[in-house]
Amino acid sequence: MRTLIARYPHFVFIGISTAVTVIAWGVISLFSQPNTVGQTSTTPNQIISPAPFQHPLTGAPLNAPANLGIITVMVENSYEAWPLAGIEAAPLVIEIPAEGYIPRLLAVFGSDQIVDSIGPVRSARPYFIDWVDQFSALYAHSGGSPSALSALATNKNIIDRNEFSFGQFFVRLPDRSSPHNLFTSIEYLTDSLGSRTLPQFTTPFIPFTASSVTASTAMPITPSATTTITPSTTTSATTTSQDLIITWPSARAYDIRWKYSAASNQYTRETPKSGVWTAVKTASDSEITVANVIILEAEMNVLDSVGRLSVETIGNGAGELLQAGQRQSILWSKPSTSQTTVFTYQNGEPVTLIPGSTWIIVLPNLPNSLIAN
Repeated sequence: MRTLIARYPHFVFIGISTAVTVIAWGVISLFSQPNTVGQTSTTPNQIISPAPFQHPLTGAPLNAPANLGIITVMVENSYEAWPLAGIEAAPLVIEIPAEGYIPRLLAVFGSDQIVDSIGPVRSARPYFIDWVDQFSALYAHSGGSPSALSALATNKNIIDRNEFSFGQFFVRLPDRSSPHNLFTSIEYLTDSLGSRTLPQFTTPFIPFTASSVTASTAMPITPSATTTITPSTTTSATTTSQDLIITWPSARAYDIRWKYSAASNQYTRETPKSGVWTAVKTASDSEITVANVIILEAEMNVLDSVGRLSVETIGNGAGELLQAGQRQSILWSKPSTSQTTVFTYQNGEPVTLIPGSTWIIVLPNLPNSLIAN
């Protein structure tokens, strides 16, 4: 994969000269400031207001509206594909079974990110297209089922980037076996647009809680240990459940434990290895941590002898939300293809997320899949 430094080597010189200038200015400013020893840095009764804007994928506080589009990538998650690349950088991941109930991932990125390797890239499925459609996004994949390719051919809301037609924006790595060796990057997919621009995505897919920290133009945010959630007071289905085990409807290798850390207020994704729960590591040796985990129940049926599935995306159903060591029952609904999925607590109030990354998992049956730990 190309990197920005390799492609734009003059950035190195500019970065060094800028750093020297900043350090020199800091030294001058240090000796020109008045003596403030013993003085407070804020005035009495000063109120720190929430940032005026939030990043639509992470809830990060911003001084101005985010100017970005959405790039999505269909990522394989069979054990032959491990370790995955780039998943740890995705602000949103949607995980749904494919054939044989083997999990597959839709990685959702902002066009303002730099992610040099994403994959392995695999084929499209119609139910993932229904999720992509809600973002008016670019969708990178390698082929697809007949129904998925038919849906993409008539969809005017999605920028289709099929490796079969845009192969120059994908790379097959020689140290991995096919078909588990196809990768791409945000840079490649952005280049694939040419003169075309991505639709602007400004409103969060799911609302975030307001943040009172100083606004920044930086996208990533890692909630601190002091971040708290206040569940709906009229919802009786809130329980303290720091960890949650998800029994996957196929091989036990795909079982998941979301391990909660009160220190970071994050959940770490773990899988069983030799009977021991072990943190999942990506190709960059990074762990997968998120602030929010959503598990949804949807009807699934096997369609053909290949094992392709139909997965309910229009309608309504039950779900679970993990946040800050708490587990809450929620509901999802999507009346039609032209509307977005809505998430509410059982009392009808809209679900709000803690700023940070979110992982959504869709399963055929919640009671038989979830185990409090």
